[in-house]
Amino acid sequence: MTRKALILFSFILLAASACKKDDKPPQEPIDYMVQTIPDIHALFKDHVDLIDAMDTLLHFGDTPPLLSKLIEDTTDQHKDTVWGFCNDSLVLKHYHKSDPNAFYPGPPELVRGTYQFLFDNQHRGVASLHFTSINHDNGPDDHYIESASRRDSVFIMGEKPYFTVYFFQKLKKDLVVSGYHPQDVGARQAFIISGEVTDNGIKDLFVGFKVYGYDIPTSAGIGALSIGDIVVYYRDFMPFTYWDTTPKYTN
Repeated sequence: MTRKALILFSFILLAASACKKDDKPPQEPIDYMVQTIPDIHALFKDHVDLIDAMDTLLHFGDTPPLLSKLIEDTTDQHKDTVWGFCNDSLVLKHYHKSDPNAFYPGPPELVRGTYQFLFDNQHRGVASLHFTSINHDNGPDDHYIESASRRDSVFIMGEKPYFTVYFFQKLKKDLVVSGYHPQDVGARQAFIISGEVTDNGIKDLFVGFKVYGYDIPTSAGIGALSIGDIVVYYRDFMPFTYWDTTPKYTN
């Protein structure tokens, strides 16, 4: 082997050794805060009719406001508590009946029960959610409470102070009538909420949802809504307030 060939061979060995040594480059620390929320049209590609129902109520942007409030000290001893927002008497603004010939009743014109929303762990357009709807609560033998929760799969867009939240949820029904427990049909909903955050709560809140399925298929239409129905409710103001994610019966 000539001197020139020997030098070239040594260089190749050195390069191969270097490549083998660096085949596993140092890993950068994983930034779990870096998340990109899916486009609402992509996430709701099968529910564009719900997007159309909300229409001009949607707020786009990548700097949404916080949808909760941290209370560091309160008179009722709830310290360092994340407050959500809630209110009753929501007014029906829009109802699309998927089957015009269906005989079942539609949603009420006025929801007298309390809607409660608690968003926590909000970061870069992603959050978790606790939702509770207390239709009535007259004790353990007479109450109707619906609830749902989502972990790190609630998406928020908008420009402060305006926001739009979109997500999927499955309702859990806790209904007792004179000691009788009707079957929980497991309604599944595509959900959109929009409004304006103020210092004390949410102004001009719109709550829109579409029923897209039930755990029990034969339940479609039972309980006023059928698969494909779209409802939009409105409340002029929902104040920030403390509330427990686990309903406690009054009696």
